[in-house]
Amino acid sequence: MAVFDQATQDKLDAVRMASGVLDRMRAAYGAARGAQEAVLLYNAGTNPAFNAAMNALYTNAQLVEFGVIGQRFNTLLVDGDANHASLIQGS
Repeated sequence: MAVFDQATQDKLDAVRMASGVLDRMRAAYGAARGAQEAVLLYNAGTNPAFNAAMNALYTNAQLVEFGVIGQRFNTLLVDGDANHASLIQGS
């Protein structure tokens, strides 16, 4: 009879983890894009309802921090678009 031991389970766990790396990379990129879009919308001031909601939910310090993180996301997104398109877009 075959033995399905911890080594077998470890291999299965490794395959599951490895098979999800690309999806997680793409999800992180997509989340960064969405967050950046929200920061840009807020900064543009073109959607009064959105800005009112942001101002009601977050302190000025938190809004500033969103802007700082948005800049960092922008760096990631520019690099992803320029240097890793096939990973990000799947083509």
